[in-house]
Amino acid sequence: MLKGQVQVDEAYIGGKFRVGSGEDRKSQYENKTPVVVLVETNGRASSKPLEKVNAATLRVAMIEKIETTAQICTDDLSSYPVAAGCFDGGHQTVNHSEKEYARKQLNPTTNVMETITTNTAECYFSLLKRGVYGTFHHVSKQHLHRYCAEFDFRWNGREISDSQRRDMAVKQIEGKRVFYREPIALP
Repeated sequence: MLKGQVQVDEAYIGGKFRVGSGEDRKSQYENKTPVVVLVETNGRASSKPLEKVNAATLRVAMIEKIETTAQICTDDLSSYPVAAGCFDGGHQTVNHSEKEYARKQLNPTTNVMETITTNTAECYFSLLKRGVYGTFHHVSKQHLHRYCAEFDFRWNGREISDSQRRDMAVKQIEGKRVFYREPIALP
């Protein structure tokens, strides 16, 4: 379970919008899959695809992975106040529509200055999207959860040695066997 200050953000993974393609900007999200990431500030990450982005789906994703004592930091999406309402640490937002990306404030319970931001979550998404666009080129909705798990593993192992990361990977495959009975055809 993630604890402390947890940043929550969403992004849409799929095809890249191309200027001059004839596609209008609003339709660019139709063929993309929303993904939510939950990231401890300076800590671990957990991401997963969602069917749609609303308060109910965000709340379920948050409750599954975040301790109830955590403080939630999000952007100004209107679904977040309802989704984060059950966390004892409170809910803080940054107002991206007003070009606010981080702010310092005094935590009244600990009397310590803290930074309210979603920059760590956005950093996670920049790595995920760069992996999709630059390395994998296409990811299907059916397997997107696997790509999210891979990037969670990369993020969570970023500060350990290669041999420790290898050992961690090997431990996770014990007792598992993957079969692909039929190839996945693109639509």
